[in-house]
Amino acid sequence: MTPVETIWLGTSLVAIAAGLALLYRAWREKSAPVSLITGWGLIILATIFAAFANSDRGIAQIWVIGMVIASVGFTLLAGQGLPPLKFTASDKAISRKELAASRHPVLKVVGSIWTLLLSGPIAGIIALLAAAAIFRVVRPETGNPATAGVSTILIAVLLWAFVSTILLIESRPLRRSIYGLAALGLTAAGAFI
Repeated sequence: MTPVETIWLGTSLVAIAAGLALLYRAWREKSAPVSLITGWGLIILATIFAAFANSDRGIAQIWVIGMVIASVGFTLLAGQGLPPLKFTASDKAISRKELAASRHPVLKVVGSIWTLLLSGPIAGIIALLAAAAIFRVVRPETGNPATAGVSTILIAVLLWAFVSTILLIESRPLRRSIYGLAALGLTAAGAFI
């Protein structure tokens, strides 16, 4: 790697570490939407810098490094015990209403299963459909489409994480479901139309 590429990669490492720290802060303090937006912005910026450093291999490298950072962070947190969540007054009021409404154990189990499906497989399908739509746009008309295919696979992984986070951060189950199903419909239209 040239010195300039090394600088790009170093900047990318700093950006992804800062982005992950801000996402952790957004998770811990539910009233920190600026941290959520800035964290994802830094992760996207880190991806761009890594592409400048080493093309699609740089993107793969920085995402693997990001996963290692997140795994180490989660391991350290698990060893210390999770910190208490900080809620605003409106979050507490919503939580009380949801607690009162979901006293029935069957409804609670069904709600948990639906949240799991929404943030896992449905978010994954949304990401795959969005990546398919992106592939249709970036695929070269002539030549080998392998680079475009690899890039869209990497984008799909990032989109899956992003969509899951956005769906889980919404505290109201009905609104979360509407967002997920609307995104599913829009991405399906983009992929198949």
